[in-house]
Amino acid sequence: MKPYPMKCVPIFKERIWGGRTLQTAFGKPLPADAKIGESWELADLPHDKTVIANGPFEGRTVADVTDDLAALATGGRIVVIGVSRGGRAEVDLLRLMSTRGRILGSTLRARPLEGRAAAVQAVAHHVLPLLADGRVQVPVTATFGLGEVTAAYERLGAPGKLGKVVLLPDR
Repeated sequence: MKPYPMKCVPIFKERIWGGRTLQTAFGKPLPADAKIGESWELADLPHDKTVIANGPFEGRTVADVTDDLAALATGGRIVVIGVSRGGRAEVDLLRLMSTRGRILGSTLRARPLEGRAAAVQAVAHHVLPLLADGRVQVPVTATFGLGEVTAAYERLGAPGKLGKVVLLPDR
């Protein structure tokens, strides 16, 4: 299977503070007559599971695809560049081996200053253009206002998240 950028169906959450901002500011196709306060782009909770919207995995949940490494192409790689708190994972090694897949890990902290600068420049050259034109998206697991720093930190350390925990200016 040829690798492709997966798009996910967002899970819209009605909230008391909700409205239409996600539609007007970010172009989200919100359901009519609903006060949507959150858009969960990637979730794997008992009653909220993200569904893939395109390609060969369309209609499957992200958990289904990632749990069995089905999304890993032959010769593909999983790159781990950071963990929040705790760095344990369970991997189906037979599935990994059958795809001749690789798991790579890296960190900037142990690199000398020149190595970190080179990594930043490589990201600016190779990754930022992909983000700018929408070919790659950064998964966000949760957003918090600046007044919710403690809750954000707790979420950061909680198991079962995939994506960034983002602090937003209080509105």
